[in-house]
Amino acid sequence: MIGLILAGLLKANLAAGAAIVVVLALRSLMRPRFGAGAAYLMWLTPLAAALAVLVPHPAAPSAIAPAAPAATAAVEAFVATASASVSSGADLAGLAFGLWIAGVGVALAVLARRQRAFLAAMGRLEPFAAGVFRAQSHDIGPAVVGVFRPRIVTPRDFETRFGPQERDLILEHEQVHLRRGDAAVNATACAVQCLCWFNPLVHLAARLMRIDQELACDASVIGRFPDARRTYAELLLKTQLAAQPLPLGCHWPAGAAHPLKARIAMLKSPLPEAAMRGRGAVVVGCLTLGVATIAWAAQPAPAVK
Repeated sequence: MIGLILAGLLKANLAAGAAIVVVLALRSLMRPRFGAGAAYLMWLTPLAAALAVLVPHPAAPSAIAPAAPAATAAVEAFVATASASVSSGADLAGLAFGLWIAGVGVALAVLARRQRAFLAAMGRLEPFAAGVFRAQSHDIGPAVVGVFRPRIVTPRDFETRFGPQERDLILEHEQVHLRRGDAAVNATACAVQCLCWFNPLVHLAARLMRIDQELACDASVIGRFPDARRTYAELLLKTQLAAQPLPLGCHWPAGAAHPLKARIAMLKSPLPEAAMRGRGAVVVGCLTLGVATIAWAAQPAPAVK
């Protein structure tokens, strides 16, 4: 059983890693043509590929031929070698499984510590408006905090730091997060990072996914307030103050890795028309289905007895 779990984990990470490389190659091409929302949706592709390889083939020989026989043979050989190594002895399998579980535990502990640090810095929340709360700190927020009951949290000086139009834009941005369920998406990404703590591509994908998530929200806000581009650009500069990362919620990644130029550049460019955004969703759907199908078909079918 342990060998099967480790083999499935390996296959899922190989498939997800290949899909992440595909997304990395295409995301900068998708955004100007089909909108930031399409680039954000593309991050479903690695998850779909990882889940697809865990779906067993039917007992009968599959009618779907692998799209790339040479690549399929290489993957099969790699998985077979890894599986043989894991299955070579109960001690080795148990050791590998124990290391993985320990890594998951450490990753969960780091995530919990970061979440607690953010909540502690936020302090006691005070109601500000319907579904909106004010933090005790001036450097926390705007953000959506939580997973099961996400709430919009603003800094303590929200009313004095931002003008009426700026407050409307900020609240609309956070409402977009709520309507799209982005807090649940980010929680899922955190769970995947914990399970795949050893895969650097997964951590890179999680960070870039959050960046694309924010860009998609920016585009949605500008689509509703097309005359507020300059105000929104100035607003982005005002809100680049947070230093606390927020794992469970929606918050611009803390630290020095703020691709602010990309956000400002998008504000200067015309947004794709609704028809193009719709086509982008179709393209992403086809891409996700295609990559998942290839990942599933590349798995070795069970031998016919």
